Amino acid sequence: MLFLRLVLIPVLLLGSASRPDTAYAGNSVPPLDISNNDGSDRDPQIYGDYVVWEGSDGNDLEIYLYRISTATLFGNISNNNWIQDYNPRIYGNFVVWQSNDGSDSDIYLLSANYLIPDKLFSWNVFMPAIINNAR
Repeated sequence: MLFLRLVLIPVLLLGSASRPDTAYAGNSVPPLDISNNDGSDRDPQIYGDYVVWEGSDGNDLEIYLYRISTATLFGNISNNNWIQDYNPRIYGNFVVWQSNDGSDSDIYLLSANYLIPDKLFSWNVFMPAIINNAR
């Protein structure tokens, strides 16, 4: 089974803009594995000091949050079992995502300041976006 890991690469302005692979060539700082798990992680979004993504906890898809400045992994912020959580988007300190319990889809909102998710909509809704953070 193939597992993907979310890796944050500190990029220094040392290379050619036309050759992104040289942007950190020679830098002794290796990529940082911020998800550090055995599950599959995907759909990372970054805004300011935060990175958010969806990843498998072994049972279903969950939403994870990482704060760059403090190197803090808040972990599974959606925190539910057997409910698929995906399509995370972030703007400022707010994270939204889609959740599907098998009967319908809901949209959740979480403030990174409080880390307590609130359900925004209770009917079939899809593909949340914040400001211009759409796909």
